[in-house]
Amino acid sequence: MELRPRRHLRRTALAALVLAGAALTAACQSAIAAPAAPDDVVTGTPVVVTGVDWKAVAYDAAGCPSREAWLADGLPAADWDDATVTTTSADVTSDGRPETLIALACPAAVSAPSQRVVVLDLSGSAPRPLGVLGGELGFSAVDVAAGPGTVTLTGPTVGGDDPTCCPTHEGTLVLRWTGKGFAVDSRIETASAGPALPDGEHVGVLRSAATGTVEVDLVEWFEGDDAAAACTEDGVTDLGVAWCTQYYVRDADAAVTALPVRDGARLAYLDLADLTQVPVAGATDLVGTSALPADPEAATYVRLTTVGGSVTALEGVFTP
Repeated sequence: MELRPRRHLRRTALAALVLAGAALTAACQSAIAAPAAPDDVVTGTPVVVTGVDWKAVAYDAAGCPSREAWLADGLPAADWDDATVTTTSADVTSDGRPETLIALACPAAVSAPSQRVVVLDLSGSAPRPLGVLGGELGFSAVDVAAGPGTVTLTGPTVGGDDPTCCPTHEGTLVLRWTGKGFAVDSRIETASAGPALPDGEHVGVLRSAATGTVEVDLVEWFEGDDAAAACTEDGVTDLGVAWCTQYYVRDADAAVTALPVRDGARLAYLDLADLTQVPVAGATDLVGTSALPADPEAATYVRLTTVGGSVTALEGVFTP
């Protein structure tokens, strides 16, 4: 995939008893009818709702075929009947009342379907969908963690060149309730552990950094005559400046690879003011620099040296 150049998420005793009983009954009815105060609601406590077919409600919200539609297409009843959903509850809208979250995968005649999560508001006379989450990543299975204002989905994902049957990536999707819907706060997809990178130099874009670890989107990097040849091979015209003449980049899948950082590794970022390399003590010190700015699109490329699958050196790469 071609990338554009970088320019530098109450009568008698009996009567008294009758009256007392009536008063007691009225009081009980009043207590039962009164809604629970927000302080009485515990986030994450399952909501007891009777007479609701969660599968039917969630399928409708997610656009899955109904049983009738499935059978009308001549598909086996067992395939639809055997499909299940899982439910959990949490106050994701921060209104003091838990919503129900339903994880599902629409039945499909051919390919393995992705998992999604339907969020339902139970405050009215019938469940009301607030959103269908997870479409940004191809989850083959999904774990749901929810709390006030946020929902986090994690699990194996079909990414890159993965066939739909066989995911080799791991994904994390964090969503925030905005008052009107859900917005993506962060989306990370990482290639599952595979063979270690060969020793040597690699170029990519940092996506996160933690103590002793960096996550990087590795790319194919070309310079000079190799850049020109790769551009010609990809049918890319010279865009001027340095693209195709000084450097060129291919990024086939934008998958993120987690790499350990060896103790004592030489780490630096590129100072865009004077184009010098600025040394840092650890990987977390790269956060907020040109190598890992708040805006991911503004990140410079980095050149990493690996030995035995670990990063031993990292520096910023200048691109005109």
